[in-house]
Amino acid sequence: MSVSLDVSNALADAIGTKDGVGHAELKSIQKKASQIHKLLSQKRRKGIIGFYELPYDKNIVQIIKAIAHAVRRKYEYFIHIGIGGSCLGPRLLCTALTHTFHRLHQKRHLVPRFFFLDNPDPQTVIDLLEIINLGSTAFFVVSKSGNTDETLAIFMILYSRVLKRLGACAVGEHFVVATSPQQRGVLHTIAEKEKLRTLPLPDNVSGRFSVFTAVGLYPAAVAGADIEQLLKGAASMDKRTNSPNLMHNPAYLNATVHFLLDTRHNKNISVCMPYCDSLWHLSRWYQQLWAESLGKKKNSSTAGQTPIAGLGTVDQHSLLQLILDGQNDKVITLVGLNKFKKDIKIPNAFRQEKRIDHLRGKSLSQLMNSELLA
Repeated sequence: MSVSLDVSNALADAIGTKDGVGHAELKSIQKKASQIHKLLSQKRRKGIIGFYELPYDKNIVQIIKAIAHAVRRKYEYFIHIGIGGSCLGPRLLCTALTHTFHRLHQKRHLVPRFFFLDNPDPQTVIDLLEIINLGSTAFFVVSKSGNTDETLAIFMILYSRVLKRLGACAVGEHFVVATSPQQRGVLHTIAEKEKLRTLPLPDNVSGRFSVFTAVGLYPAAVAGADIEQLLKGAASMDKRTNSPNLMHNPAYLNATVHFLLDTRHNKNISVCMPYCDSLWHLSRWYQQLWAESLGKKKNSSTAGQTPIAGLGTVDQHSLLQLILDGQNDKVITLVGLNKFKKDIKIPNAFRQEKRIDHLRGKSLSQLMNSELLA
């Protein structure tokens, strides 16, 4: 499997110089891109930016696989407690790399039923407690700082319930904690005192970039994903994006096109729309990464575009109307699959209805990709 980026429909050659990026504009950014690449490379070598090295950490993979194997065999439910970067990336991995309905899959005894608790909505927490068996539930509590109020509040409720139900001797078996030991947050202190299993998070990897740490790898492994293959893919993309040349580096090219559209062509809204249910959380995670990273530039009118998460084809019947007929202030990233993992043909039903002849004999993937192309 490979990832390709096509920016041709955002260029002046396709849509004119008023709305599209010109080749001269791209060329004008190359010097700055080379400087930034050099700076990032230096920070990588010094260990200041740690996410680059995550695909090569073999030790944590073996630790995670061992714990995940035991959890898969023992527990019926798996509850992931985290918010923002501690939830969105892991949720994407679990939905993109496993059975769509793994909670209800007939082989559920081999994979726990997954639930993600990020928002501290009391009804959600109470409803979940009403349907799970605490004795058959594994909990994963994630906070890089160890001081996230929403996560700690939900953790306090669930830990107290398990403690009361199962007793002090058993409660520690049900919880795994991921936090930064260096930051010595409340969660780390509690985990040490209560002797909970802890998966350390590297201090030089910020929360929103932690998907290839235990934050994302552990739940993905429990859900049945091949995390070693996942990291091989990440390593491959690391090599592919390790070039200062804009036209050879899809990450830099994508960033440059968005930057130019925002600052020179008045496209201050960025829409990410996957045409695939299993990638819906990609657009949610993209929204968080984009807003939290670029929004940190205070007191500036050019802090970054406003990100919007969409889903094709669902949002063709809602959001697309605004994109097509509303203000021309948006750049849209469409994400599609060359080949779906599974497919199904539309049968030759209702033969008397000629108005649906165009659907007969086609597959659902053909329908999805035709709408994406359109």
